[in-house]
Amino acid sequence: MELQSLLDCILENFNLGIILSINVFVYILIQFIGSIIHKKVSKLIKIVITLFVSIILGIIYYKFGNININVVLNSCICATLIWDWFLKPILTKFKLNYKESQNFE
Repeated sequence: MELQSLLDCILENFNLGIILSINVFVYILIQFIGSIIHKKVSKLIKIVITLFVSIILGIIYYKFGNININVVLNSCICATLIWDWFLKPILTKFKLNYKESQNFE
């Protein structure tokens, strides 16, 4: 499989706007909640926030965008994987990890 057909397949099955939107909104909400409660946000709450944001943004993109439901679902699932395997390691490398910015005891 050549590179161009691989990229076409990825672009047909995923929407980068949804993926980035989910990751940005989840990051902002976790930061906001952490600043309100003045302690680290638990993993369970992070999962709930991610699920909530994915569902809400998925519905918005499906209702108001001209996007296939399979692309929306694939993108919502992919958003968490992109964060864990790609974005979080990059932010950690540049010392922009939200855990380090939350100095709550």
